[in-house]
Amino acid sequence: MKEGGHFDLPIALALLISVGVLPQDEIEGYVTLGELSLDGSLLPVAGVLPAAMYASSEDKGLICPQSCGGEAAWSGLDNVLAPTSLLALINHFKGTQVYTCATCGAHDC
Repeated sequence: MKEGGHFDLPIALALLISVGVLPQDEIEGYVTLGELSLDGSLLPVAGVLPAAMYASSEDKGLICPQSCGGEAAWSGLDNVLAPTSLLALINHFKGTQVYTCATCGAHDC
C-alpha cells in the first residue's frame, strides 16, 4: 500500500504536458493535487483546504478530486476544477468535456 499520493495527479499532468497532450499555459494557472487509482479515477486526499487557500493567495485555480471539491470551496476560491478522473480532466482541457467550477457552477471559471 502506498501513502502520500498527493503528487500523482501533478506528475501525470506534467508528463502529459511534456508529450504535448495538454497545454502548459492553461495548466500553469492551477495548483494541483490528487491521487490516481490504477484505473485513472481521482481519489480523495487530505489538505485540500490549505492548498486552495494557497492557490487563492497566488491568484491561481485549484484542480483536485471531485470528492474534495466541497472542501476546496470553503476557501472562497473562485476557480476549482474537481473532476472524477484523469481522462475527464484531459477532456476538459481539450474542450470535449467541460467541467463546471466546483465553487460557482460556471463553465469557464
